[in-house]
Amino acid sequence: MAAQAAQAAQLDGATEVRDVHLKVDTRFANVKVVGEAGQEARDKNMPRNLHNAAELFLRCGLVANAEKLQETTNAMFKILASDPDGAAHSLGRGAVCWSCGYCGLARDPEAKAPACGSCSSDDANWLRVLADKKQEVPWIQAKTLTPEEA
Repeated sequence: MAAQAAQAAQLDGATEVRDVHLKVDTRFANVKVVGEAGQEARDKNMPRNLHNAAELFLRCGLVANAEKLQETTNAMFKILASDPDGAAHSLGRGAVCWSCGYCGLARDPEAKAPACGSCSSDDANWLRVLADKKQEVPWIQAKTLTPEEA
């Protein structure tokens, strides 16, 4: 699906409008956004999956967030498709960050509420990755190397 958004930016007092085309893989709908109990879980405007989240970012003019969501989620799907052995990868609970668009492992996988693994924002929600619309699998991403390992 190709999503479109017009992004307006203030440049020296002028407004620049550009058309943005972002191809969102249909598998993004299989990555569910877990709403917090209470109001958020009942909010019908809350994105239910990463496909909805990408659309929301674009509607709000947050193109960089939508692109980061797309990039990090596509990287996860690419690793899953390669039949990974886990040695060069980190596994755990994934989260979507509403501040920067990052999708990946949260700072603390045991926390009740996630903090972004990229910008540390606590404006994030847990994710459930469904491999075949039923079977839940952990989020997987390339391991971050320490300076000693690099």
